[in-house]
Parts: sequence; structure tokens; C-alpha cells
Amino acid sequence: MRKLPFGYRLKGDRVVRDEAEQSALTIIRRLRSKGHSLEDIAQVLSEKGFKPRVADRWRPESLRQILGGARQHR
Repeated sequence: MRKLPFGYRLKGDRVVRDEAEQSALTIIRRLRSKGHSLEDIAQVLSEKGFKPRVADRWRPESLRQILGGARQHR
């Protein structure tokens, strides 16, 4: 099975929204639309207690991938 986009997870055999990740996505999109850098967004997410799925901290490249994938899965 392919990796699910950020904001979704498996519950049994169904794909469901991950509400914590959806909240992070809202912040990411809002800040990016206001012109914030990916570095700034990473810092805000960390300060608000959001954790990336796999890494130990938010990285600009991860946010870039999330934003690219988020556009495809809205």
C-alpha cells in the first residue's frame, strides 16, 4: 500500500481524516498563504506542539512535500 498523505490515516481498512494533522494542515496553508517562509511555519508548528509523522522535527522540505501533496488530495 502506498503512503497516505499527511492529514489521513488508516482505521482498520478505511482511510479517515487525522484531525490533529488536519489542524496542522490548516495552520500550514494559512501561514503559507500569508507569505510565511517554510522555516517560520516549522517553528510555529513546533511551538504549538504539532509533531511530524516520522522525523524528530519539522523541516522545510517536509512542509514543501506536504503542501504539494495537500493540493492533490483536497
